[in-house]
Amino acid sequence: MADDLDPTDPETPAAADPGEPVGTTDPAGPAEPGRRRRRTWWWLAPGVAVVVAGALVLAASVEHDRWVASVDRYHADVEQAEHDAATARAAAEAAYVPRLAALAVADVVGGAVLTQSDGQVVDAAVRDPLAAALPDAATLLGTPVEYPVEVRTVDALSRPNPFFPRDLPERRFEVVTGSTPSPEELDDATSAVAVATHDVATAWQQWAYDGLEDAVTEGRPVLAESAGLVSDEAHRTALDTALAAAGTTLDAGVGGAPVAETVAQRDAVLAATEAVWSDRLALTLQQRRELGRAQGVDCAVDRCVALTFDDGPGADTERLLRTLAEKHVTATFFLVGTNVEKRPDVVRDTAAAGHLLANHTWDHPQLTTLDDDEVRAELERTQEAITTASGATPTFLRPPYGDVDDRVRSIATRTGLQVILWNLDTLDWKTKDAAETRRRAVEGARPGSVVLMHDIHATTVDAVPGIIDDLRAQGYRLVTVDLLAP
Repeated sequence: MADDLDPTDPETPAAADPGEPVGTTDPAGPAEPGRRRRRTWWWLAPGVAVVVAGALVLAASVEHDRWVASVDRYHADVEQAEHDAATARAAAEAAYVPRLAALAVADVVGGAVLTQSDGQVVDAAVRDPLAAALPDAATLLGTPVEYPVEVRTVDALSRPNPFFPRDLPERRFEVVTGSTPSPEELDDATSAVAVATHDVATAWQQWAYDGLEDAVTEGRPVLAESAGLVSDEAHRTALDTALAAAGTTLDAGVGGAPVAETVAQRDAVLAATEAVWSDRLALTLQQRRELGRAQGVDCAVDRCVALTFDDGPGADTERLLRTLAEKHVTATFFLVGTNVEKRPDVVRDTAAAGHLLANHTWDHPQLTTLDDDEVRAELERTQEAITTASGATPTFLRPPYGDVDDRVRSIATRTGLQVILWNLDTLDWKTKDAAETRRRAVEGARPGSVVLMHDIHATTVDAVPGIIDDLRAQGYRLVTVDLLAP
């Protein structure tokens, strides 16, 4: 039996220790642990294989999912690029064309407002932005449109899988990116023109409203004060109608009516006011001539000449008044307001002597170079000064230098003044020679002559006695201008 035991066999019992009592060996024995280790390694290998296989399957699944996602993105990018390439031009045109049309409309409207308000809206701070915006708009409107293109690339896609290799090619598409000029540029230009146009239009409406308000303010007292002083009551009726229509528009406020309508109403009120004044002045002139005929002066029959003196009163006017009184002559004096202010006593004496006082403006400007308000101020200020000094209100105006146009004439009429010029200029202001002044006045005289002289020159006053004597010797009757035959 002993020979059958192999000492190298792990299961062969070890020899007993002579020093250890028999029967006291460990019941578990040394062989039992060796058998458990062999069973553990046996089952571990299949587990590892399963884990590895699972990892490979998982990795393959992840790679597949990623590839599928990449392919989906690729096709989505291609589809989007194809769509953009097919539709971007139309979209760019759809964005550009209506904005171009809007700018064109704004340009037309703005140009019309700027042109039509010229001379009416004069504030540079209001007009300049529109004047600057319109050329910018015109530049954009005249710029040929372009539709720039960019190349959009969808990158190639490769699957680095040795079992399932696959390649998707690079794709390129031409896509329109917008327009030049851009919609934003057109929008900005349209906005600039529209805002500036609104500002000018608002100022224009205010100007029209103010003009109508001024016309009504001017016309209402004319209507009230002219009752019984006109020959044709239809003129007052027309003014009353125009004032009523204007009042309705004013009640609506600024912008309550189109500018053109407001201006038309203003013009109607002014025209009616002028018509009433013209009728009133004509009736007054007719009454004066009738009075003259009653006193034996009829310039339709008599050889009448009117001596007129401008620019006074001056230092020699009192001497002239004495000469005229001695000769029993009445003359017409066109007075300058600043001189009236300096010599109101002379003006009073002139009126008291029976001479005709008339308006020659406040400080002798060229009236056609002034605006409406300035013209009116020149006339009204002088009217007030003469009336205050003499108690007489002039009804005649001689514009300095004979400078008059329809606008000035209309303002004068609506101020209660009829324009009177001259038809015989002695040039006394130029020659300052009494003999020459006398010669020109006498030799140039004709029935109906209005002789122009200036009582601010001593040489002119020196010439007057001889002029009177010579004209009378020729059969002329010396009168004030209001008595001359029309």
